[in-house]
Amino acid sequence: MKLLLNKAKVIAVFVLAIAYLGCEEVTNIFPDVTSAFTYTINEETGTVTFINVSEEATRYLWDFGDGDSSVEINPVKIYAGSGTYT
Repeated sequence: MKLLLNKAKVIAVFVLAIAYLGCEEVTNIFPDVTSAFTYTINEETGTVTFINVSEEATRYLWDFGDGDSSVEINPVKIYAGSGTYT
């Protein structure tokens, strides 16, 4: 029984040491991304040119509101007709 208690004490000290040494302050590894864009419209052709002005972005996913999407940084989209796309 005494041997079992000694082993339990050693294990408890070992677990506490790992818990103490393994705990570090976690820092945010993800950058603070600010998404923003401007656009120009050619009303004769229905072409919209999107100009990305986002900060700290590394990947892009544009949803044009009509079922089309793009992963380009500055995509160009030709809409079939005028309207509201969300």
